[in-house]
Amino acid sequence: MSAVANELVILHPDGRIATPAAAALIGGPALYLLGNGIYKTVVYARFPLSHVIGLALPAVLAPVSFVTDNLMVGGLTTLIKMLVAVWESVSRRRAAQAAH
Repeated sequence: MSAVANELVILHPDGRIATPAAAALIGGPALYLLGNGIYKTVVYARFPLSHVIGLALPAVLAPVSFVTDNLMVGGLTTLIKMLVAVWESVSRRRAAQAAH
């Protein structure tokens, strides 16, 4: 789903968002974070808070996406995934340091 969204951004970066494009641009990263969070729940027995926030942010972005273009929404969803990755990395590092 994210690959389809990336293709849309590459082909029409300044195009207004249509509902299918918004679903791909927002739904792809959300689906990834949900799947990754479920995996971490199975492995670590907890759903990371970073992923909960990472899933809430695209929901906030959804209504805003219809007043901007594909490139902006693609960039914001990438920023959300980067935020989740940094947050999780920092929290795992702190947990590892606390364990020692």
